[in-house]
Amino acid sequence: MAEVHEVVPDGDVRLIFGSEENGNSTHILVSPVVLSFGSPEGATLASGTRLDLPLPEDCPEGMLAICEVMHMKTPTYPTPSVDSLLQVALLVDKYDCRAAMCFAMKIWMQSVEGKLLVRDSLNLFIIAYLMDFRKSFSKYGRVLVADTEPEFNLTPPDCIPETLQRAIETLSDSRQQLRKELVSKFEEVIDEECAGSDDFIGACDEDCDYFSTRLYNFMAKLKKTPLWPLTRSMDQSLQNILAALLKFPSEWAEAVSPCDDGLYQDNCNEQTTSIIKD
Repeated sequence: MAEVHEVVPDGDVRLIFGSEENGNSTHILVSPVVLSFGSPEGATLASGTRLDLPLPEDCPEGMLAICEVMHMKTPTYPTPSVDSLLQVALLVDKYDCRAAMCFAMKIWMQSVEGKLLVRDSLNLFIIAYLMDFRKSFSKYGRVLVADTEPEFNLTPPDCIPETLQRAIETLSDSRQQLRKELVSKFEEVIDEECAGSDDFIGACDEDCDYFSTRLYNFMAKLKKTPLWPLTRSMDQSLQNILAALLKFPSEWAEAVSPCDDGLYQDNCNEQTTSIIKD
């Protein structure tokens, strides 16, 4: 038996979803006159005669939400999920009723933001594009790049416009490239500390323990950060990696006192003279 939603009990148009033969159909009774105010597609239905309109490919819950908003009815699903909002946005784009649904969609998006999961960010990014919510589009674009972990799949669904699919693919490539560059820069610092450097003015001769003490301090600090072990850094979001780097103690080198030996003083004098000449 069909599930029937009488948005307008005596409505002239019956929207039919699903399959009558399989018994999983949904019917929505609406007024074509009301729909014509919010959508060019609705205007084609205002013929004055009763009409049964099959829409087998459309989502009945999404269309019900749109019809209830246009008819100023209390929504059957007052707090839709992010997945449901995506279905609504796809239909809004398909039937060109963005202006009529703009306010309701903003309210619904605000209602889900408080309990937002990172995995919802991709859908909200798509919704913002389809609804032309530019600030939200930029916001969730940044979330996808900075706050998602590598395992989060940024594969665009086939049901969205090709332009948006390419934008999501570009974000995915940017996220991967930025993570590699960030980790690579930090690995350069580690390699430099492990190998020692001529820029470290503090050692006096080959037997001096300045480098080893400095390296010990560096590694001791590193092991207390979320970046250790280093393999974990590639499994974290860019935001977490950057936050860990910003909090990384910078005083590991200052904590190591330079040698008091005369050879160290001579070394400092030579390097200072060289810097002046350069």
